[in-house]
Amino acid sequence: DEAAIFDWADRNGRQGLRLPELVQDEGVQALIQAEVELVNAQLARYETIKYFHLAPEEFTVANGMLTPTLKLKRQIVQATYAAELNQLYDEALAPPPGR
Repeated sequence: DEAAIFDWADRNGRQGLRLPELVQDEGVQALIQAEVELVNAQLARYETIKYFHLAPEEFTVANGMLTPTLKLKRQIVQATYAAELNQLYDEALAPPPGR
């Protein structure tokens, strides 16, 4: 939720930063990770979110990420975020630390 991120930024001395900078902030990452953990606690292990990437822009019809009926245009999202998606898969497939 973009509004929640900007609210967090105001409360944590990061006013004036734009969304692309905020989504890379460690504090914002921790905020979202905490929310993911709350959701994951209610899910079966196979349903949980294990890795995520915060996009620097909202997915909208105007930027081509959504159809007029607000469905995700998967091919466009995959092409736009190919490097980030590959990094998530690399993290998922990496051996656990200490092995």
